[in-house]
Amino acid sequence: MAMDKARDRKGISREISDRRQDMTKRLKDAQKVVNDKKIEAETAKMLHLSGTSEGASEVKKAVQQAAEATDREHQKQERDLQKEGIDKAQKAEAELKQRSDAVKQDLGQLQQAISKIDTKSAQSSMRTAEKGAEKDQSFLTDAEKEQRTDRVKTEGERDKQTQEIKAARISFRN
Repeated sequence: MAMDKARDRKGISREISDRRQDMTKRLKDAQKVVNDKKIEAETAKMLHLSGTSEGASEVKKAVQQAAEATDREHQKQERDLQKEGIDKAQKAEAELKQRSDAVKQDLGQLQQAISKIDTKSAQSSMRTAEKGAEKDQSFLTDAEKEQRTDRVKTEGERDKQTQEIKAARISFRN
């Protein structure tokens, strides 16, 4: 990934926050689908289905269709979360790492220059530049960690929801 130019810290922080909010919203929406599947499974287990065989067959078929629709919706939401949340977070992490590595190289260049400069006032200004680069690297490293933490947490929640969906099986009494 080629970096065109420097980015402002507020913009980077805002993007991380926006991605976190988006992933959180997507997880909340997915949890509603998980809850629906659980309700469908619980309902299927509680049904007596002791009216007519035709009626019981219709009810079973409709409940199974509802569960299948719920499964499809969960799969769609899972794909969207991966594409729009997790994948974008991974790309952001890679970009932040690349920027941090570039700043680390800049730090090395600044430190070499400081060791070669004899003039105190020039050394002082170069040390100010070095401190600015150190602050930048610290920010980028922290931002990368924050983004990774958000992504890993989201992946864990997604995996938990997937297990809950799989565990909510449709089975009838008879």
